[in-house]
Amino acid sequence: MSMAATLASKLTLAPDLSPVSRDRNFKGRIKQMFGTYSAQIGKSILASLFGALFFLPLIAVFVVVLNYVVEPNILADYNFVGNLGIGYGATDGSTFIEALSRIYDARIQYSLFIIPGMMIGSIGMAGVYNYMRNCLWGVESKFFRDFFRGIKRHWYKFLIVYTVLGVIATGATCSILEIIKANAIGAPVAAYWWVLAIVSCLLGLIAVMYCIILVPMFVTYKFSQKPFENFGICLKNAAILTCMNWIQVLIISVIFIAPCLLFLISQISLIVLIIFIAVGFSFYALMNISYSQFMTDNFIAYLYNKQQEDAKKQQQKEAKAAAKKAESKNNNKISYKKKKK
Repeated sequence: MSMAATLASKLTLAPDLSPVSRDRNFKGRIKQMFGTYSAQIGKSILASLFGALFFLPLIAVFVVVLNYVVEPNILADYNFVGNLGIGYGATDGSTFIEALSRIYDARIQYSLFIIPGMMIGSIGMAGVYNYMRNCLWGVESKFFRDFFRGIKRHWYKFLIVYTVLGVIATGATCSILEIIKANAIGAPVAAYWWVLAIVSCLLGLIAVMYCIILVPMFVTYKFSQKPFENFGICLKNAAILTCMNWIQVLIISVIFIAPCLLFLISQISLIVLIIFIAVGFSFYALMNISYSQFMTDNFIAYLYNKQQEDAKKQQQKEAKAAAKKAESKNNNKISYKKKKK
């Protein structure tokens, strides 16, 4: 048995929560995704805005507090033209280094807000994913009902996963900032910061690959009536599917991550943030659900339907065998009676 077949045999099979009439065509997923978003553009923007509300504390810390309060207050403590008479000449280099060091220290300190920010944001994403799932399936959907129903049913799953993502993101951010700080002030970089940066970035990539399959599964499948047993099955199935298709999932992960790198370009970061708040949360959720459904339809749904067909054929075979046995028994009885006469 091949490795893929061995892994597939470990999958827990069940039908998803979608209606039977859902379009399960494996072709045209991208077209279906864009068609769904354009058809539900108004409510999709509303979903994105509501999702952004839960990320507002995190956005406020990094965009407003850090940029417009903390860093300006640090710079206000320094007189960069001091001891220069009428203002001409050169400022002591140590002043710049000290100010730069304090700014990076503040950025590293405020990076710790990523974890609680992600935890709060996860609650909103449970609602966004639940609503966008209904849009993709083409079922009757009311925004406020489905958004808050998603929070009620799935908040704890999203909270656990987003907390882990927040921890990894914090480790990567702090270590990278420490490396940049050391280079900026001309200090040597401690080896452990390089180790932490590399390990956390690799873990981050693996986590994104895993979550691309896992997170939509929370709102599309119910493998067990017991909440945490269902959560555990989702973890296992997502891990199996990610391992079975890791090259494809890696490519999709890079595509998902690439637009987020635009935040690193300071000249357009604010514009990117506004666009992301307006449409990004719901669009990313829709893309994520669409791809995850592609994977689960090709494996979990396919194997489940095959299992059901095989079971049905086996039942029919057993029923025919039982009928043939009963018929043979009746014929033997008739033959015995004739011989007795």
